[in-house]
Order: sequence, then C-alpha cells, then structure tokens
Amino acid sequence: MIYGTVISDITGYLDQLGNPWKGVQSLDVLVPNLINLALIVAVVVFFFLLLLGGIQWITSGGDKEALTKAQGKITSALIGIVIVFSAWAILNLVKYFFGLSTVSGPSAGQFDCCTIVGGKMRNKTECCKLVDSYGCVSGRYQPNAGECGKLRIDWNCWAQKFSGGRNPDPNNYCKSD
Repeated sequence: MIYGTVISDITGYLDQLGNPWKGVQSLDVLVPNLINLALIVAVVVFFFLLLLGGIQWITSGGDKEALTKAQGKITSALIGIVIVFSAWAILNLVKYFFGLSTVSGPSAGQFDCCTIVGGKMRNKTECCKLVDSYGCVSGRYQPNAGECGKLRIDWNCWAQKFSGGRNPDPNNYCKSD
C-alpha cells in the first residue's frame, strides 16, 4: 500500500525533526482552537491599546496634537475589535447556515467522549475514534464528561466494515485481549 508507506515515511521524518504538529489529530479541532486563540489575542491587544490611548489622553495636558493621537488610538482599537468580532459572527453564521459545525469534530467547549470510553479493547480511545471515522458512533461529542452516557458505538455497523475480507482496523485497536 503505497499511500500508507508515504504517510509513514513523512511522519517518521517529521518526528525526527521534533514535529510540533504531532499532537494534532485533525484540523476539525485545530482550526477552532486557533480562531479562539486569535480572538483572545485581539481582545488583549484591544484592551492594551484602549489603556494606552486613555493614558495618553490623560497625560496630553491640553496639547491638541497629543489629544488627537490619543483619540485616534482609542478609535482604532474600537474599530479593530468591532471588525474582529464581526468576522467571528459572520463565520459562525456561515457555519450555521451551511451546517458546517455538524460535519465532524467538536465545537468549542465540547468534550470528546472517546477519551473515556469503556470496554475491553486494546486501545479504547483509538478504537472509538476509528469506529467513528467509519460513521458507526453517535454522541461522541458532549458538553461535558457527565453526558458521555449518550455515546453509542454501533457494533453491527462496524461488523459490516469487515465484510468482504477487508480489515478497517489494521492496528487492532478494537481487538479485545
């Protein structure tokens, strides 16, 4: 299988280099976290510029030029934060109207119940993720760990994936010991 070999070689090479992306399981998790990080940075920069503009305003001492610069800094900070949150709102509207938030992966603040799944599999977490990749898991993402009782693995669906001699679990994550 050439594709698997290429992926394995790339992964091994990146691991030798100290791969910073090794912990990233999918872009479904990475992209929302990067967007949240960008929002946090934008809010911090906004408050910093707002504070700096306020201090410049107070210390302008009647100097028209210094007062104009301070007002410009405060105005720029306000415009910037409005633009950032408008972009965030538009992104969420697009996701809502096109149903993108329900495609796969958790939305912000969701708990991945595969991390605490029970059973007698060799690797419970990876088994759950693998079975989910074949569409045989429902209720994987919940608001908190207490809701993970809603997680359902359809083993009949999974058994159908083995029909025709195919093995969708070459690493034997789901094999019980």
